[in-house]
Amino acid sequence: MRIKLFMWRLSLMNRKIALVTGATSGIGKATAAELARRGAKVYVGGRREEAGQQVVRDIRAAGGIAVFTRVDVTSEEQIHRLLDCWSSRLCCKRGLCCIEIRT
Repeated sequence: MRIKLFMWRLSLMNRKIALVTGATSGIGKATAAELARRGAKVYVGGRREEAGQQVVRDIRAAGGIAVFTRVDVTSEEQIHRLLDCWSSRLCCKRGLCCIEIRT
């Protein structure tokens, strides 16, 4: 039941913003691609620059919107930098939030 509910909620990703770390391979990469396929703007985070840029290219080739930021989540400093970068692109007006992603 929880899985069905979760998948139902994923179908409502249009106009949503997702921050996915570990998105350069495996489950993170698949999650980023699926969220983008369902309409979310995806912020791809990972340690490997070239792999992350490839994920972004793949998402964009499929018609999605994505941007990559290099981050190692074992580093507190890098996590703060990622969140600062992410939140600096986030704007909220009248309870609605959007993120500026330049493609």
